[in-house]
Amino acid sequence: LKRPAFSASPYFPSPVCSAMMSWSGAAVLIVALLDAAVIPGATSQAPVGPPATAPELDPGGCSSDACSRARGAGSGLVLLAKRHRMHRAATDVAAWSGIGGRRGSVKTLLTQVEAAAARKVATANTTSSEDSAAQLEASGSILAILETFVETMREDHVRDQGMVDQAAEALSICEEDLATSGKQVKEDEALASQLEQQLTVCTASEAPLQKAALDLCKEAHHYQNTSLAGHKCELAESFAHTHLLEHLLCSEQFAKHFLDELVEARRLYELCKNKTDVAESKAQECEAARKAPHDVFCDAKKQAASACSGYTTCRSRGLRQYELIEVDAHEGAAGRKDQVVAVDRIKCFVHTVLQEDSAVLSSNGTGDARLASCSALSAEEEAAAYDIAQPTLPAESACPHEALIQDERAQCPTPAPTPSPTPSPTPAPTASVYPVSVYSNAGVFMMVRKDTGKRLCWGSSRDGSDCSGVDLADVAKIYPGYHAFVAVNENAGKAQCWGLSTHGGDCGSIDFAGVTNVYKSQGAFAAFNKDIGEMQCWGLPGSGGNCGDIDFTGVTDVYDSAHNFMALNKDTGKASCWGHDQLGCSSVDFTGITDVYPTSHHFMAVNRNTGKVLCLSPSATYPVYDCSAMNFSGFDDVYASGMAWVALDKDAGEAQCVGHPQYGGDCSGVNFAGVSNIYSTFGAFAAWNRDTDEVQCWGHPQLGGDCSGIDFSGVTDFYGNFHAFVALNKVAGWGRCWGNPQKGGDCSGVNFAGVTAVYSTGNAFMALNTDTDEVQCWGDPDFGGDCGKVDFASLLTNSGQ
Repeated sequence: LKRPAFSASPYFPSPVCSAMMSWSGAAVLIVALLDAAVIPGATSQAPVGPPATAPELDPGGCSSDACSRARGAGSGLVLLAKRHRMHRAATDVAAWSGIGGRRGSVKTLLTQVEAAAARKVATANTTSSEDSAAQLEASGSILAILETFVETMREDHVRDQGMVDQAAEALSICEEDLATSGKQVKEDEALASQLEQQLTVCTASEAPLQKAALDLCKEAHHYQNTSLAGHKCELAESFAHTHLLEHLLCSEQFAKHFLDELVEARRLYELCKNKTDVAESKAQECEAARKAPHDVFCDAKKQAASACSGYTTCRSRGLRQYELIEVDAHEGAAGRKDQVVAVDRIKCFVHTVLQEDSAVLSSNGTGDARLASCSALSAEEEAAAYDIAQPTLPAESACPHEALIQDERAQCPTPAPTPSPTPSPTPAPTASVYPVSVYSNAGVFMMVRKDTGKRLCWGSSRDGSDCSGVDLADVAKIYPGYHAFVAVNENAGKAQCWGLSTHGGDCGSIDFAGVTNVYKSQGAFAAFNKDIGEMQCWGLPGSGGNCGDIDFTGVTDVYDSAHNFMALNKDTGKASCWGHDQLGCSSVDFTGITDVYPTSHHFMAVNRNTGKVLCLSPSATYPVYDCSAMNFSGFDDVYASGMAWVALDKDAGEAQCVGHPQYGGDCSGVNFAGVSNIYSTFGAFAAWNRDTDEVQCWGHPQLGGDCSGIDFSGVTDFYGNFHAFVALNKVAGWGRCWGNPQKGGDCSGVNFAGVTAVYSTGNAFMALNTDTDEVQCWGDPDFGGDCGKVDFASLLTNSGQ
């Protein structure tokens, strides 16, 4: 114990090794040393390894020899605890505690502490005082870890509660917007009323002026008709001053016969003419005044309808956002409650057993009683502190402008419907093949010319939008991941990878010679050589980027999900799973399994010959789905979203759904009679009856689970990304989009005339017209939804010839 604190020794790994350990590794390492301290006979000269139930450590850079010595060193415990405390402030506690305080490694720590406590009680009569001192030091380090962990959980709880409260408060913005728009509507109503009063005044003076003009013109007409007679000029029956003038000009040719009469006639005509001009001017003034209140009134009605519609949309959107945040917050709270019970029990075992004198524990069954007491702790009061308080949501307001919207005193124009594009004839097929292929991952689109290997990429820079340095001239296959791409040259046995380097964008150490396929998870890739049964993995270890300890000999099929991989040998019925979750594949009998369907974290294995179904669920954090009672005999297809499955029997018009009920796992209200195809996003499904053009959607509304009110007549194709759907009618040239409007669920600005195909990233869509080389993008602009500045001409010019 006198050695320098940062020197390598038989009991401590190198400084790099120690500094790079994850908190989970450090915690389990301390428990392993704690085991060594309580097992009789454990000394610094005879290290004892961790118990058989201890999980594999993640030393993150330690040599296997150094770490094995560190795990078994009892006498190095105090020094390790001191170093552990020194590095605690600089360590990311969330890496150990689990994101958001959900169920994580603390349960593993509880298992180990409980085992260590049980061993101490069992060996209380033989434990030495020196061992007890080392044990106290190690247990103190565990308590220090727990304090930091609990503080992190409290901070996460406060954050989640704050987000829920903010989402509830955000609904009041809808009320404020309604009130603000209401002020403008009232101002327009007041202005319309004022203009109507002005119109009333105008029309009141208009009639007398018209009557006065008519009287004067009648008088002039009568005078000309009687006093200027005796010549051949005819006077029309009309009292219009223009007709009077024509007669007057004609009569003036005979002026020598009645000069005095002509002077009087001219005077009367001028009176008629002047008064008529005044009346017509007033009529024009009143006509203008008559239009103004009409226009202002119609504008007020339009604003009123917009305000009420906007309020409904705002509140609906706010409620959906609140529900999403609330669900996530409650899931986090459930995880923290689960963790706090484990924390409370760990503290109990440490305080009452591990830090207790062995003599006390061995007296009159004290040790066994304390073990039982700690194991029975429920921590109800502590867990209650992590409840998410339900804020009071603002009550929904009734539209205050309904009376104005229904007011029909003025015939206001209604917006003309957008004319449907004229159906364009489907071009006759030609022998030429469009020479451009499109690939995409979660955030990037990539176009590649097959003849030259020239490419264009756009979207998220993190996910690989910069492909300028990639040479695709001899590339045979391109495998998009979630955050990276892999381009394989099969002839040369080499590949190029780009994108997020930690998530598979760096494959410099992988030998692609003989690789027959590449699989992906959210943060890793797996390259499989089926001929020799070899698998190479790279990327995040927690997403399946490390598979070096698995034997892939005889593997017939490989399946990938967002977070896990499965390698299945159908001949032997054996499988191996690796990645983020503990699925326990090695202990499951897969004999007879014909198909496997992954969701984000789960796998469903189906024996189509018998209809038997098996669901593999993570051991913690995520829901456990029991499919043992299900039978898929006679079913045609199984469809998966990120959180659920649908098994469809087309002949019977029936389906079975399993998974998260809010994300597609509950289809009890769906009629599957006649359904021909089912499509999915991450959290919703759409069932299409091609014969009737009927589409039924279920799952989360913000992810496409609500398509009510949409006309699907004539739809020819469906597409989906993580958040939204697109239904395309290629013949008529229109599209319908729904789901999250920011992620592709709003395509109101897209012209689908001539569109031949639609592609997607996780958060955006791209529509391609292969006849004109026109490209349109929509959705999240940071993840491929904005291609306005992409130079497609450099790649696509004349590409369709």
